Amino acid sequence: MKRISAILCAVSLLITMFAACDNSPAATTQPTTWAEVQTTTAPATQTETLSPETTPPETGYQAGGSTTAGGITVYTDPSAYEPYAGSGAKFTRLREGALDHFEPSDDYGEVYPYVAARVFGCDKEGNSWQLGSMYGLVDRNGRILTDGIYTKLTPLNYVDYESPTYENNYQPFWITMRYGDPVTRQEEYEGETYSWVEAPELCGVISMDGSFALPEEYEYVTPLPEGFCCVREDRSFEVYDGRGELCFTSRQVLDGKEDYWNLQYGDGLYLLIRYFESSEESQCWFLDRDGNRVLGPYREANCFHEDRACVSQDGEHYGYIDKNGTMITGGYDDYSYNFRNGRAILRKTDGGSAVIDRDGKVVLEIGSDAWLNLAPCGIEVQQYSGSKVSFYDWDGNELVTGDNYLSCLDADTFYERVGSSTRIFRLNGAELTLAGNYYFSTAVTVLDGESVSGYMGDIYVEGTGNYKYTFVPGDLSGSVPYPQEKLSFPGQEYYYFSNIQDQRSGERYWLVWDEDAWIAVSETGNQLRIPLRTANPILRGDRIMAVTDRACVYLDLEGNVVFSYPLNAED
Repeated sequence: MKRISAILCAVSLLITMFAACDNSPAATTQPTTWAEVQTTTAPATQTETLSPETTPPETGYQAGGSTTAGGITVYTDPSAYEPYAGSGAKFTRLREGALDHFEPSDDYGEVYPYVAARVFGCDKEGNSWQLGSMYGLVDRNGRILTDGIYTKLTPLNYVDYESPTYENNYQPFWITMRYGDPVTRQEEYEGETYSWVEAPELCGVISMDGSFALPEEYEYVTPLPEGFCCVREDRSFEVYDGRGELCFTSRQVLDGKEDYWNLQYGDGLYLLIRYFESSEESQCWFLDRDGNRVLGPYREANCFHEDRACVSQDGEHYGYIDKNGTMITGGYDDYSYNFRNGRAILRKTDGGSAVIDRDGKVVLEIGSDAWLNLAPCGIEVQQYSGSKVSFYDWDGNELVTGDNYLSCLDADTFYERVGSSTRIFRLNGAELTLAGNYYFSTAVTVLDGESVSGYMGDIYVEGTGNYKYTFVPGDLSGSVPYPQEKLSFPGQEYYYFSNIQDQRSGERYWLVWDEDAWIAVSETGNQLRIPLRTANPILRGDRIMAVTDRACVYLDLEGNVVFSYPLNAED
């Protein structure tokens, strides 16, 4: 096991600058449609240095043992890698020579990540496997701005865990990741010496318009609802707003001391939590945009939501304050939750729960024999004994009660599994019963060329390892079964059905495979046809990216190739 651990350690930690560099512009004759890229002959391989029989160049270092014992070569010099230059290429370059760092500018229009190289490992027998990819940046016109110098390039995405569906909040920044200086490690095991390379992965930030950049010198970057926090190895930090402007630093708000801390944000105020050895000494402060302390200290606190924040001065008694620090309602003996739609849940030390409005008035209260939660329709009460579930509106009026297989889909639609069937129904009386125990969720799809809102149900088919899908329109007028070929990606043996989210606007699209293209339908009825034979199309505004077996490709919304960087299909 130690041997395996050592090799895996090598695989996961040593992938650094496996970068692509091409000193010539794209050929004048280039494909303009995805079909032409698909039929392009794969360029000859340029990855001989990944073979276990090949000695790595001086510009790289070997990890996981020698090349004859298995391992991987990692280049530290981008010029050591000769990129593919096959007929499938469609790009230009910012300038000649190695593009080993990002240069901010106002003329890029927008910058996007692209896959510049695949990275492989191999065992003693020469069997190779793909470890991951290296990424570079390209502008909206297909001009390469950096070679493959990044191990990861991800959008700055704040997940709202207070929302029922954990909504993504994309901001106009890329988080960049590169490995720092490598350190070689060795370990003796059963007479053999195993070597691997450790390297810290450092983070930076680049704005999506390319005008702003922070170098890769941070241990991690934490997204905030409006901006981000960059944290260094010594736990010092810098806070930036949604425009990339510096708000304040840890030196300002921690009195020059880098204590253990946590920073959150909500409704225009930051919440700084400072932890000490004794919990009685911990402090919570609310800060404005410039890092000034405006409320506090409190022993415990959560962020503001809907102009209310739950705080405690002693860690035993809780209440809600407004942004002036005025206690609106208090006297609770256990921690309470954030407001949503004007309602908040209180948990009590006796095991009971209650829902209050913004003025502290109790809307609904239950004992310790049930669990209370907020639902799309309002309030859900799950009984521990008797396996009963009840749903109430936001004013505490009961809507429907059933057994523990009753679920809420939206404000007035529910479904329950009864015996060997599933009943989906609306409070106004419309209902539909399907054979089998389905799980439903809200969805949008295409029926006869039109966008239709409704509910997608899935059921496991015993003995097949697959799921069966059925779509029910919002009026519950019937059901539409989806055959396997509609849901499975060509060449795959499993059902493939999912959704994607626009990494610029945050709009979510439901995906259906339609013989030669993905049909993407948004929750607002927008439709896109994505002619990409890939299981993972990525939508970024008016650009769509996919990595196929041949290339990394960007299309516009009309299906024209804007950028393509060939990758070898046989690697």
